[in-house]
Amino acid sequence: MNLIFVILVICLIIILHELGHFVAAKLSGVKVEQFTIGFGPAIFKKQVGETLYAIRMLPVGGAVMMKDEEGFDPDLPTEDGTLREEIEHAKKRR
Repeated sequence: MNLIFVILVICLIIILHELGHFVAAKLSGVKVEQFTIGFGPAIFKKQVGETLYAIRMLPVGGAVMMKDEEGFDPDLPTEDGTLREEIEHAKKRR
């Protein structure tokens, strides 16, 4: 029981920490391409606007990928199956 409580508290701390990055980026006008909690294969993914939200299998970390940040996987498909590089190419044509 104590172990489960500790894991839940750590997950909450991680979520709040990553949410801080997310809010700071949005308030600064930086586009957030991905907001992820956990590592490993995605359990849940949802594209909302310009941001892909994901919950991954191992809840021991997280990431907020911002526009032009290294480490972003352009081959990661969005929920509708569109590849990220296709989205970026379409944005450049505007």
